[in-house]
Amino acid sequence: MPLDDILSVEGQRLLSHVTCGVMMSGYVKNKRIQDAIDLFAKIKKPNDVIYIVFFNACSQAANSEALNVGKRVFFQLLTNSNGNISNEKLLHAALGMFVKCSDIENAEKLFARLHRNQISYGSMMAMYNQRNQPRKTLLLFEQMKLEKIEPNEQIFVLISNAFFQLNDLIRAKEFFDQISTKSSMIGDVMLNGLASNNSAERAFDLYRSMSVSPSEYSLSILFKICSQLNDQKSIEFARRTFQEITRKYNCSQLSFTLVYAAWASLISGKHFFTNEQRCNQLRCYDVSYGCMMTMYNNQNEPDQTLSLYEEMKRNGIELDCLNWVLVLNALADLSDLSTCESMTSQLSEKYLNDIQIQNALINMWGKASSAYRARNVFDQISQPTNMSYSAMINAYGLNGLSRQAVQLYRQIPYEIIDDIINLCVLNACSHSSLINEAEELFRNIPKEKRTEKIYSSMIDCYNRSNLVNKAEELLNEYEQSHSPCYSMYMSFLSAARNQRDPLLAQRMYDRIEPYLKDQEVYATSAQVLLANTYALAGDSATASTIRTKMNQSGLKRLAGLSWTVVNGKVTQSNEIYAELERLTNELKEHEYQCDVSWISRPMMNDETEESVLSGHSERLAIAYNLIQRPIPKRIQIMENLRVCGDCHTFTKRVAEVRQCTIIIRDANRTHHFYPDGHCSCGEFF
Repeated sequence: MPLDDILSVEGQRLLSHVTCGVMMSGYVKNKRIQDAIDLFAKIKKPNDVIYIVFFNACSQAANSEALNVGKRVFFQLLTNSNGNISNEKLLHAALGMFVKCSDIENAEKLFARLHRNQISYGSMMAMYNQRNQPRKTLLLFEQMKLEKIEPNEQIFVLISNAFFQLNDLIRAKEFFDQISTKSSMIGDVMLNGLASNNSAERAFDLYRSMSVSPSEYSLSILFKICSQLNDQKSIEFARRTFQEITRKYNCSQLSFTLVYAAWASLISGKHFFTNEQRCNQLRCYDVSYGCMMTMYNNQNEPDQTLSLYEEMKRNGIELDCLNWVLVLNALADLSDLSTCESMTSQLSEKYLNDIQIQNALINMWGKASSAYRARNVFDQISQPTNMSYSAMINAYGLNGLSRQAVQLYRQIPYEIIDDIINLCVLNACSHSSLINEAEELFRNIPKEKRTEKIYSSMIDCYNRSNLVNKAEELLNEYEQSHSPCYSMYMSFLSAARNQRDPLLAQRMYDRIEPYLKDQEVYATSAQVLLANTYALAGDSATASTIRTKMNQSGLKRLAGLSWTVVNGKVTQSNEIYAELERLTNELKEHEYQCDVSWISRPMMNDETEESVLSGHSERLAIAYNLIQRPIPKRIQIMENLRVCGDCHTFTKRVAEVRQCTIIIRDANRTHHFYPDGHCSCGEFF
């Protein structure tokens, strides 16, 4: 019988609260949350049990619409009872709803009036940790002790995570030492926290001192730690540990994650293994090609994945769907269009309608600078998933087609829009200065759904368009309830460099500098950007002082590298300086003049300003392509850093003078330089 008939006026008299409760519980159990909420709306005078099931349903939905419905119901119930709800289970269910939906204000109000227990404390602590408010978690722990509520294992884990969010490793270790009975879960949290906070040596020592039997998770963390340390002692320990567990279990009994982590750690010590030895030892342990491909992809070695693909073909091993997805992901990282065209022509037709393959193809074509091919694949999908939409939007954004990205976003069904899709479309707007569109999108994202990455993307959008004041307002709003985010400050420092504004750069650096103590990568990037900003503004003395301090502290900046594929081979670009000199002289005849303000390091005695800029890796890669015969009409280059302003101008001139298309995928986006002398980025890079 249809639900509407059951709940007719006549049916209401026959249907008991018990039946309604059972039906709602069934809906919740089977993930039919909206059906449970809809059924609740049709029940007259629900009892406490039905309210509890309803609030649990709103908790599982965990979206702004469900929260609004749940809040209305709760406050109406509160009004009807004159503020006196005595059922503790009902109140705890309502608290769970507020916590799951990140409604901190109402959760705190309700928590204050509850008879508190381990569950309610754990719920609040989990919410605070998730919202990057670890200090509130620690205050609750002190309150627990005053109320003489014994913490359980979950509480111990949440407290440990709070210390790690604060980067307070000393107090985290002290807290761990005070726990009388340490479970493997608590040990796992400590290991992961130390490993994630650049304390691999402490984590390694902790693992060796642990008395509890290691879980698969802690073993995986151990191998990650050994990979970070990457010395003889840790690699040998990882090798012995893996040999012990493979003697105890068959490899088939071990999880993919554990086997992958073990061999990733051993492979990280490249001086212990040749490529051939790695593959042979992996096969001895019956590790699949898929595991090896995943490992190489995660190690940023796509060429090794493609080598395994060729080996599978030679050995007559048919690739399954997973293998092909991994190959396509490797091709996406390689980003060379001709290689993608060649290898995808071998893709079996039986996989072309598989949604995983289709999503991987969209991602690959987008990163290989062919947005129209990505769109062709997308249009063949009968029911695109959220991954399909995010891949296509990202493909548009990478290639400077941001208006198409926004247009596609507006066609997505509301119910499948997620954080990744929102992030992709905001990034697309950021790279084309679509401020109005970005602001509209940002406003439409509920505040409780604005993640760190969402805020970062909107801040970056403002900064790229020189709207620094708006970006700073958003930064201040974010930091009212969150710890500082490094990527947000990198955005400000990049904006200051582009605007040649050392005052802005110094002010932002001073704000983030206290948090950079244990963040070597960000510390290096921040100081490089600060020094470059002073140099671009003409203050070479201050820039030199900053660089000298960097050298004294041992911080090393990342070297710029570029790759280009010529005749099917990947070639590093440091082979062709002589050809570059000829190309530079040719451009001078067409009024090219290098912009020396982009020189970001002290010059050696035997260097000139021109030779320093000519040494930038993407120029070498361009020159290498131009000495090929026949001269290519399309050049594609990948590089690991962002293109500098002078190289951007240089490449535009080369494309115009040599009448070719040059595509450079840098660390941030893809630049299409056309024969008419303009770039797809519109100077937003």
